Amino acid sequence: MQPLGKLAVCKGLNRNQVRQLIKFTNTDPLIAETTRDLERFKDIKTYRLWLTKKRTIYALIDKNKNLMGIIWFGIKQMPKNINFSEKLNANHYSVTFAIRLYEGARGKSLSKKFITNTWELYSNSKEFLENPNKGLWLETNINNFAAVSSYKNLGFKLVSKPDKKGNVIMLQL
Repeated sequence: MQPLGKLAVCKGLNRNQVRQLIKFTNTDPLIAETTRDLERFKDIKTYRLWLTKKRTIYALIDKNKNLMGIIWFGIKQMPKNINFSEKLNANHYSVTFAIRLYEGARGKSLSKKFITNTWELYSNSKEFLENPNKGLWLETNINNFAAVSSYKNLGFKLVSKPDKKGNVIMLQL
């Protein structure tokens, strides 16, 4: 566990944190509005199915080990059928990630610290080090202004036009 202010970062989720993840997925209106978590984490079955994708998950927890947020990284080729706003080598970008902060952690300037901390952990992992294409990409919704702003502050650039659902691709250049 690594301290992050009054909170801490740990790798993986315990059973209680998985239950909290599922609860947040089904009750948090912001999660429902801005993510695909309703498909990923609606119940234990979908969570277990998602785990088969071999994502590396990190939890942001409070002193009682309650889930305050999650980040996951994984090897996944960036979509190629995207209308990119500039010329780039999509094959270079094969590491994706996503972040969720839950109500008790939102609005406290934690996203940058959480992303930076977990990126340092993940970038030293065997999975990352053995991957020849280390470019980092993510998908977010263009209407999730807080997320887009946070990603830009971390050096990500918007490189696609929104699809029908408003989703865009951002890259760390």
